[in-house]
Amino acid sequence: MILLVLALAFLAISTFFVYKTAKENGYNAILWAIVSFSTFVGVYLVLSIAIAVVIAIGMSLFGWSNNTFASSEMLIDLVVMVASGASVMLILRHVAKIKDEEYLTEELPPPPTF
Repeated sequence: MILLVLALAFLAISTFFVYKTAKENGYNAILWAIVSFSTFVGVYLVLSIAIAVVIAIGMSLFGWSNNTFASSEMLIDLVVMVASGASVMLILRHVAKIKDEEYLTEELPPPPTF
């Protein structure tokens, strides 16, 4: 439960920082905030389902214990949170780049006079 609260807090904070950074660097801030939010939730859900499927297959084919889900819940949450956080950090890294167009529109400074 505590990890879920931390995940939601990280999601809110990281979405805000993606919005702020994208706006400062000339990207579409709302779009990148939505992409960031969706990526976090998507990776969280897809990876959770994938791990659950692997555990279910292990339980049915290899005779793993019936309480495998309960005993590894904290580890699964931690792995999924780290992967989701890493995906959002990659998005933040992308929007932190300054667009090249800004450098092309700047004028060169005047030559020095002696």
